[in-house]
Amino acid sequence: MPFECPKLNFLNLRCSKVSNLNLVLTPNLETLDLAHCKNFVEFHMPFECPKLKFLYLSGFKLSNFNLGLTPNILKLDLRGCNNLIELIMLVELPHLTYLNLSGSKVSNLNLGLTTHLRELILEECYCLHEIHAPIGCLNNLVYLKLSGGGSFAYILVDKKFRIPGLHYLAKLKLIVESTDICPRHLNNNLPKFHVKCEYDEPLSLSTRNVEKLISSSLCACTTLKSFSATICGLQRLGELTLIGSIPEAPKDLWLLEGLEKLTLCMKEIKHLPDNICMLIHLKSIHLKSCWLLASR
Repeated sequence: MPFECPKLNFLNLRCSKVSNLNLVLTPNLETLDLAHCKNFVEFHMPFECPKLKFLYLSGFKLSNFNLGLTPNILKLDLRGCNNLIELIMLVELPHLTYLNLSGSKVSNLNLGLTTHLRELILEECYCLHEIHAPIGCLNNLVYLKLSGGGSFAYILVDKKFRIPGLHYLAKLKLIVESTDICPRHLNNNLPKFHVKCEYDEPLSLSTRNVEKLISSSLCACTTLKSFSATICGLQRLGELTLIGSIPEAPKDLWLLEGLEKLTLCMKEIKHLPDNICMLIHLKSIHLKSCWLLASR
């Protein structure tokens, strides 16, 4: 492009053999798709692009990316950027609603600056050791998929539209298995768990449960007491399902005041906590494969 293109706002070069691009010549660009352009050795944005809203860089050989250069970005797709080790966020990104970092080597992520995020995908982010998620920062999040790091084999969060006026509560399903390895603390003697987590809540709820789940997801080392505190600290939980190798039910279940349905499939559990009778809204208890349960 030998001349400036002031009216160009959409550019799709997906899967092309383009190896360099001068963004100075496209000052009003809003959408740029360079996904799978394998001839790019390194992609640099030397100056701010305030009008860029949609950026697709899947498969790029990026080592870092500065979001400060795209202050009005709405959607950023960096999936498959296997060399990406740092996502630089120094200022709030009030418009960012979609972020995909699947397969990257990013080690920490600050979600406190992305308060309008609606979709976050972090599959196979094995190097992710820290997620900064202050309470309330993910009120707008409707979909989260996180896998590959810490204690959680995966976290799947899905918020769905519910008919206004009807009674809906959040649902949590945890499949827990013991493990010998914690990626962050190789020599720690604490019990270690590998968890598959499915969480569902209506869009109308603002429980702040997602931040609590994320904060406990990155380290497999835990105690039953802290594990129990995490579960029983969730707000407006209506359904709870626990499956796997947990030797006892959370002792503070009574804190889940709105719990209506409890399902336990725990082969090692021997008794239920006495305070389960304090769950005044509980309508059903399902005990499956609780072979060692001696008292109820």
